[in-house]
Amino acid sequence: MNAEVNLIAVSKLLSTLYISTFLLHFVWEMWQVPFYFEMANLGHWEAVLICTKATIADGLVALSAYVFAAIISEGGLFWLVDKKVEPLLAFLVGGLFLTVVLELLSTKLLDRWQYSEFMPLIPYLDVGILPLLICIQN
Repeated sequence: MNAEVNLIAVSKLLSTLYISTFLLHFVWEMWQVPFYFEMANLGHWEAVLICTKATIADGLVALSAYVFAAIISEGGLFWLVDKKVEPLLAFLVGGLFLTVVLELLSTKLLDRWQYSEFMPLIPYLDVGILPLLICIQN
């Protein structure tokens, strides 16, 4: 019974984390539309679909960063309760790292999207600053 209770608690924690980050990230993705090449010229529902797909990936990045922080913390998946700095920093660094890698892959290697002239870039990496700000906001 104890393992079942733990599984339920973990499921609730991760689903709450994903749903809350999904909602936050969707608003963020929609706000960023002018900063991506030709996104502002798309029809409303086409832009919503693209932002929804990006939001799904954003939620997975947040979950991955959270689990990364859990792996290195003594508190496991419930590391937020411990109120320690190390897992929070791991969450932040993990999220930033994954976001930079995904942005580089998507803009350079896979050519899935391009930034508009309005997107502020990190020098030398040519990665948009706005996608990284959501990691700090989480």
